[in-house]
Amino acid sequence: MQDSCAATKTQAFCDPATAKPLASYCPPGALSCTLPVSPAIMPYLDLFQHPNTPDAGDGTAFFIAAPFQVTKEDYVMGRVDHQISDKMRLFARYSLDKDTNVLPNFNGSSVADEHDVAKRQYSTIQLTNIFRPTLVNSFRFSYNRTFQNFDDVLTDPRTQNLSFVPGEHFGTISFGTQGLNGSNGSGPLNFLGIDNGAPREYWTGLFQEGDDLTYIKGRHSVKIGADIRRIQDNIISSGNTRGDYTFLDIPGFLNNTPIRFDAPPPGANSYRGIRETLFGTYFQDDFKVTQRLTLNLGLRYEAISDPREVNGKMANLLNISDPQPTVLKDSYFAVTKKDFQPRVGFAWGLNGSGTTVLRAGFGIFHDHILPYAYTALATGTPPNWTTLSDLTNPVFPLDTNLTTGPAPPFQFNAYPATVKEPTKNSYNLTLVGSFTVAG
Repeated sequence: MQDSCAATKTQAFCDPATAKPLASYCPPGALSCTLPVSPAIMPYLDLFQHPNTPDAGDGTAFFIAAPFQVTKEDYVMGRVDHQISDKMRLFARYSLDKDTNVLPNFNGSSVADEHDVAKRQYSTIQLTNIFRPTLVNSFRFSYNRTFQNFDDVLTDPRTQNLSFVPGEHFGTISFGTQGLNGSNGSGPLNFLGIDNGAPREYWTGLFQEGDDLTYIKGRHSVKIGADIRRIQDNIISSGNTRGDYTFLDIPGFLNNTPIRFDAPPPGANSYRGIRETLFGTYFQDDFKVTQRLTLNLGLRYEAISDPREVNGKMANLLNISDPQPTVLKDSYFAVTKKDFQPRVGFAWGLNGSGTTVLRAGFGIFHDHILPYAYTALATGTPPNWTTLSDLTNPVFPLDTNLTTGPAPPFQFNAYPATVKEPTKNSYNLTLVGSFTVAG
């Protein structure tokens, strides 16, 4: 209690003038302090696990458990290969992968298990035409659909009526700092409740169409092609949707003196539908200079559209000096479109038999700005999403001051108004050979 008052002297059991516990709790000369437990705290205090080891002699004991983690996975795949004619071949494949994973007592939680659910579907169809021996075309279409859901399921029926946000189930109680803490030594007590970042849901659809044409003439083997990908990423990812109370320490918790409460405003919706289109085209020539030397020369160009949200819920901080994010109409940010990617390489047979080959290659590649890179911007930027934080006078367990008090400072992520995609230079040199050792 001495340390608690020194850290936050405004707590109910502290004397603000001296930053020490009041004499009614810690009488002068007493060897111990007596702090009654607030009736509002009792139902939540009872949710902590009871020790199952003997008293260590100082009033402490351990709770030790080894719960089972159950994982289930189902996988199925089907494939069709059909020779339509002498010059036309059809290939099709479909695969389904479903899995569930239950993490008991997630991160040390005494009342909740984390349930992770995933479903992945991949489908591809490809049609290959041989127009003549030196001219071959291959067209492909694919559609991939993935779903992932991460959420906590309460396992203790006593939490049924212990909620912090109307319409939601039991949230999170943190100690020391806001969020999941305590289990790794970062707080005075392990957090109580559920993951304050749950639920998180992701639905991703990827449409892909591509065409490759191969033409052989003399010493040249030329390939040209194009590829279009349509990305549809639907996300629910937000924080503190069920409310998160933070207590400085154990005395503050027992005395019902929270230091902050975080929750979204009523009616907040973090669903976002992100859309992007990626286009790519290339040219490559494998030129056989001599019987032993082949050059690989190519150029690829790719461009990705500026990301947007289907319902127009877009905002970004355009300048660091702006007082608040700007609501956008066209896209979250602009992506540069100068992704030219040259490729060059060679294969050189060092002997006439072809058993020893020296290969080298160089290429420029770009990392595209895909939805996973800016999920926090899409789902957590005002005014389309805000988190309210009561840092002055939070009331436990229902904070009536959250929406009536002063507006908290904005909390959000930002992106540059124009983003240049990262560039990678890749090169390699290999020597491959086979040798016969006489025995």
